[in-house]
Amino acid sequence: LGPQYPIVLWSLSHEILFYGVFAIYFVAPRAVTPLVIILGLISAACYLIWPEAAAANPLRTLASPYNLLFGMGLLVHKVSAIGQPSPRKGWLWLLAGFAVFSATASYDATMLQALAESEAKTAAMHMLTPFYGFGAALLLTGAVALPPATGCMSRWLVTLGDASFSIYLFHTFGIQFIARVLLTSGWTEPYSGFLMLAAFGTLAGLGAWALVERPLLSMGRSAKALPRNAAA
Repeated sequence: LGPQYPIVLWSLSHEILFYGVFAIYFVAPRAVTPLVIILGLISAACYLIWPEAAAANPLRTLASPYNLLFGMGLLVHKVSAIGQPSPRKGWLWLLAGFAVFSATASYDATMLQALAESEAKTAAMHMLTPFYGFGAALLLTGAVALPPATGCMSRWLVTLGDASFSIYLFHTFGIQFIARVLLTSGWTEPYSGFLMLAAFGTLAGLGAWALVERPLLSMGRSAKALPRNAAA
């Protein structure tokens, strides 16, 4: 752990690239697929042949393995658009995604995080990105195939979706807090530690959504409604 809270600005260049590709979809949707394929080929070539490029300027963004996630997201969309798969296939995809994601996280927590900070460690962590993405893609494909949730589960899933941006922005504060508590207490068990980091990171984001984002959005909607009511 460093002396400062980790921030999410490292992902800004990838977000700009993602939203640029997303914007092209509305103007020229047929161009998105070949564009994503080109980005994926560049990333895959660097991933397999020149992994150091993913951590070096000026190729950091274009050569990053994060671009492979664009293609995985596109495949999820294509598979989901073919037709509604059976719930049984959905559960199989979910289990497969959970297995891939868990195995990757386990290797990350027990092997990579124990290494000293270095360029080799950074490159090795980048190499894990497609495996995390593949597991997430399987999970998402399986979730789309399942029947819509109802009741309490439905409300929790909707809440997590609504709060997703706040979770992205504020999860680091929850992670830093519980990480320092675990280090102070001498906690070394990686699996339960990983679950606690994920839980507290999510709770920090949910708190920020409930206390900051949702009230601000409500104020914005109320302000927009005032001119319409006055005109009526």
